[in-house]
Amino acid sequence: MRCGFFVLCVLGFCFKVTAQQSFTLQQAIDYAQQHSPAFQNNKINRQIAASKNFESITKYLPKVNVSAEYRDNLYLAVTPIPAQFFGGKPGDFKDIKFGIKYNSTAGLDFSQPIVDAGAIGDILYSKEGKVLSEFQIQQATIELKVNVTKAYYNAQLNIQQVEKANKTVERNKKILESTQVKFDNKNATKTDVNRALLNLKQAQYQQQLSQDALSQSKLFLCQQIGFSIKEQVEVAESLPLNFNPDTLIELAEAQTIFANRIEYKSEMQQAILNKWQLRKTNMQYAPSVSFFGYVGGQGFSNDANVFAVKWNQVSYLGLRLTMPIFDGLQKAAIAQQQKLNLKKNANNLLDIEQSVNYQLQATALNLANAARNVKFQQQNINLAEEILNDVKVRYENAYAIYQEVIDAENVLKDAEILYFTALRDYLVAEVDWKRANGKL
Repeated sequence: MRCGFFVLCVLGFCFKVTAQQSFTLQQAIDYAQQHSPAFQNNKINRQIAASKNFESITKYLPKVNVSAEYRDNLYLAVTPIPAQFFGGKPGDFKDIKFGIKYNSTAGLDFSQPIVDAGAIGDILYSKEGKVLSEFQIQQATIELKVNVTKAYYNAQLNIQQVEKANKTVERNKKILESTQVKFDNKNATKTDVNRALLNLKQAQYQQQLSQDALSQSKLFLCQQIGFSIKEQVEVAESLPLNFNPDTLIELAEAQTIFANRIEYKSEMQQAILNKWQLRKTNMQYAPSVSFFGYVGGQGFSNDANVFAVKWNQVSYLGLRLTMPIFDGLQKAAIAQQQKLNLKKNANNLLDIEQSVNYQLQATALNLANAARNVKFQQQNINLAEEILNDVKVRYENAYAIYQEVIDAENVLKDAEILYFTALRDYLVAEVDWKRANGKL
């Protein structure tokens, strides 16, 4: 029983260590939105904006305070009174203490803004700030999709490279076996065998490099989506190769794209926010009116126990008008800064328009060229494979020397490298094109 339990524990431990989770691209993006630490901060910023909006509203709510005070007048104030009031000589003074040694107060004071331009400005400003936070999280979502998609594609490419490397190793093993047979039959030299062995070892080394690159790309994908690097992540989808490289990419007009570009929306909203900031500053010159009141009581006694005496009720109501006159030009300086920020917004919007025009043209051309390059490199691989197969057949039948096999292998290897480079360029160009056209 103990042995069986030990085996189960070991198996459970091994299962835990080698636990894997497979993701499609959409699942990886969804997981990142829930677990990526950087993206969670964007969600928190949205909550902060909502809290600031509520904070601005509270400025118009009534304020109520409870206060209580107990005072021991250690030395009562002395007031000199003419002595003649007390039967003394004219010109003399008698020191009289006014007040009670112990007194206490307790009450409730409250205030309610009636007209407060500054508070109204804060409410409207924070409302626009909440809208901006929504645009910012949309922009962060797009950036997350771009980063996760590129990381996912990179892992998919490395999976294909590993498969290619495995095929290359198997192919070189067969060539080595064939060369060894030829050598045994006196139809090949020892040099041919050694060169075949060397090619196999090089293929195995490249195979290991491909596997290491795949492991690294999976770790990078884990980092992008917030997945624990202690566990293994697997890519559930194959590369999206169902594209037509001959399709002409249409060049969209920039004006039709602005509505979908979150950068443009955010900058427009930032301009609105800065306008409200300027209005809020100017509104602080307006008078404010508030209602206030107090309800409480006072107790006086020459005995320390003021609670034993009768308390007197104190209460009042009032209306307060506050009119700012001069603040040392502080608000004027702030307003000038805000006007300059509005000029920056205008420049930023113009820069975004120019950037969108460029990105639409450039990404469309890059995508079209990348698609044609993938098609061209795929044709080269097919041709290189045909050449290699033909040379291998001729070599096995003693119609070709081993150098031709090596040359054909190198041609295929170079073609595969160029193909994977072209494929990576295409996938990146496709993501950039979608981002430029607001399709992410």
